[in-house]
Amino acid sequence: MLSTLLRVCSLLAYLLLASGRPQVQTQAGPFSIGALDDWASSGNYLIYSCASRVPAVQSILDITYLALQTAILSTDSPAYKAFFRSADPDSMTAVLKAITAGTNITTTHYGSRRPTMVCVNAIDTYIRTFWTLCQDSEDTMVIQPPGTSIVFLCPPFFDIAPLPVPTDCAVVNHASTALIPHVYMAGTQYGFLVETLADTYLREMKRGRVAFGGNVRYENACLALPPDQALKNPSSYAFYTSNVRAGCTQFPSRVSIQRDRELLATGGGSGANTTDNLMFGCIGVGTNSSSCPL
Repeated sequence: MLSTLLRVCSLLAYLLLASGRPQVQTQAGPFSIGALDDWASSGNYLIYSCASRVPAVQSILDITYLALQTAILSTDSPAYKAFFRSADPDSMTAVLKAITAGTNITTTHYGSRRPTMVCVNAIDTYIRTFWTLCQDSEDTMVIQPPGTSIVFLCPPFFDIAPLPVPTDCAVVNHASTALIPHVYMAGTQYGFLVETLADTYLREMKRGRVAFGGNVRYENACLALPPDQALKNPSSYAFYTSNVRAGCTQFPSRVSIQRDRELLATGGGSGANTTDNLMFGCIGVGTNSSSCPL
């Protein structure tokens, strides 16, 4: 139901974008909404309808750019070995480089477009529908309708921390089979943007989807993904980059794979075959054994 609503809303948004004041050419291409001063930019990213929040959006985009430079150069780090292990670093960094560059995105109906950050509000008639979607759950931070170049930033997005800090790092359990988090490591503005944009550029690069039906979102579940699946999983990028940014260096040496549907819940899929694709036991991290006591 929600995915159908999102498709309808995204189509409506683009129809409005395309029909609003076509005689005015804005930075967004052959569509225009609102007044010209409703638009701003940061690098190749466009920013729309953010008013007094424009500096905040520009700031987090700048911070994301700088933080990802470090992540791109950290493929020999403990965090990379934990989340991507033997995966080709070039495949992983290609996604992060697309985010830092704000590479144009191929849209369903309007060709190549610059990625656009939109601050959701109840005032702008062109995006009011997304205000309702944001209000459906206080946990909704961003909405990125597939087939568009738009990232809608919900109001709660501006209430969370911009970046993870060292005290956010999780601890490793005694069996060295899992992390024991005390905060949601990727639950910052930086983490949500990386996850959302990674999802967008993974679609752009036609990498395919995670075999388990969607985005594996939990940190320990991300650690358990095989390397080829981690490269397709948006949350793996968010957790990796967030751990690098926070300076986390301690990760489990052997990741337990539990038959736990909640732990391995996926976004965008029913999850019915989630655990059926996984083996019992543990997956070795780095040079450790591929079996371990549970």
